Amino acid sequence: MGYYENIPLEKELLMKRSFSRYEKHDMHVHELLEICVILENKARYLFNDLEYEALPGDIFICRPFEQHWIFSEHESVPCQYILIYFSPAIVRSIPSGYTLLAPFYCYGTLPAKIPAASPFAKEAFLAAHQALLESEKQGIAWETKQYIHFITLLTHIYEYANELQPFSGEELMEGGIIRAIGAIIANITNKIDMNEVIRATGLGKTMFYRKFKQMTQLSPNHFMNKLRLQLAAHTLSTSNKPVIDIAMESGYASLSAFNKQFQSHFGMSPRSYRKQER
Repeated sequence: MGYYENIPLEKELLMKRSFSRYEKHDMHVHELLEICVILENKARYLFNDLEYEALPGDIFICRPFEQHWIFSEHESVPCQYILIYFSPAIVRSIPSGYTLLAPFYCYGTLPAKIPAASPFAKEAFLAAHQALLESEKQGIAWETKQYIHFITLLTHIYEYANELQPFSGEELMEGGIIRAIGAIIANITNKIDMNEVIRATGLGKTMFYRKFKQMTQLSPNHFMNKLRLQLAAHTLSTSNKPVIDIAMESGYASLSAFNKQFQSHFGMSPRSYRKQER
């Protein structure tokens, strides 16, 4: 079972040293972008229905509304890691900065784990560790220094992802698609005017839909529907709210539309899903 967690960000970047314990835990989801860098000792990392071995030096990327949780592999030995939460807006001042976020929106095509043996992981590990040290020391201009190391970290993650699944030149180099994805996620429970989203990218409708699917493997409507159903599923399993209220809060215009989409995606009705998850 998973649950939605509202993680407040006072600024666009939150970085801290964390520890995981041995006990298993319900997976959580949130709308932020997340990076986890394993520092010491082994852990297990759950992503939806997948389980990864997490070793020192491994890098994990967590996508918006993706179920995940980390726990130590050994009862007496906690796993130490760097936990990074950030907003897509953090890259807005960098030329083509939104391009660096492409790996965080490639649903179903890129693994969550960047293994420590990869040269990209080694460089990303060093950048993340330096960024963490700057935030812990808080010396002169520490936020600027942390930001520089963080962008270096994103660059190495992008390079790794691009090697596994090349992003085709100008098709994905512009940030319009990623900004559009960010706008959709930020308003996922509201009525979204897709024509307005498309206009903001400066692309024609056909080009927008082609580039969007190229990056996410989903059409914009399927992308929105998937996120809304994930939110609804978590609310069903963690609350006693009426199904119709959950449907409305998840962005659906009617209960019948919600029931139809839920049945198609999960293979059961919302009420059956709730009963199964309790």
